[in-house]
Amino acid sequence: MNTKKQLDQMMRDDNDILSPQDKLIIYLEENWKMMLGTILITGGLIFGIKYYKEQKQQTLFDASNRLAIASSAEGGNEVSALRDYVATEKQSSAKVQGTLLLAKELYHAGDYASALSAYDEAVNSAGYPTLQDLARMGKVYSLIALKKYDDAINVIDAMHSAGTSFPDYELTIQKARCKEALGSIAEARKLYEDLLHAGDPGPRRAYVEKKLTHLPEG
Repeated sequence: MNTKKQLDQMMRDDNDILSPQDKLIIYLEENWKMMLGTILITGGLIFGIKYYKEQKQQTLFDASNRLAIASSAEGGNEVSALRDYVATEKQSSAKVQGTLLLAKELYHAGDYASALSAYDEAVNSAGYPTLQDLARMGKVYSLIALKKYDDAINVIDAMHSAGTSFPDYELTIQKARCKEALGSIAEARKLYEDLLHAGDPGPRRAYVEKKLTHLPEG
């Protein structure tokens, strides 16, 4: 009559006589399959997350390597290599970086219109505010080189309003350059004076002082 199964049932019914150790043993006996399944699922999830992260890091590493190769092309082939890279790269942040490098190469090659187009593309790449900030400043330089001073001022004012990682003195100097080129000498001079006396021209102090020496009084 007193089989092990019956004895176990009697012990379960009389909870008062069971020690905490007995209760733990019974719980483990009844639930070991569920616990083992939970352990296996959790372990699989952790492994999956780790694998995903490693794959993502490897993807970015590979994309960075491809970008390094494209940007170090020799014999005047940098622009062509970077164009190919931007056209085929799938990793999004690396693609934006490649676009910025392409824009920089185009600018230094004197192709300001193409540089502006590349900077615009980088600006419109959502999700990378630091890279977008660099692209906006690149737009300013390209627009100035194209003599589109009003457009450059609009970009500068937008950067001021939205906030930027670039120092205020750099934006102010570029705006003053635009004002000077547009013939608004008094406005340009005031921008330089305010920067020198009320702001901080940083490492551009000598440049600002030189501009004020050569600009006529308003």
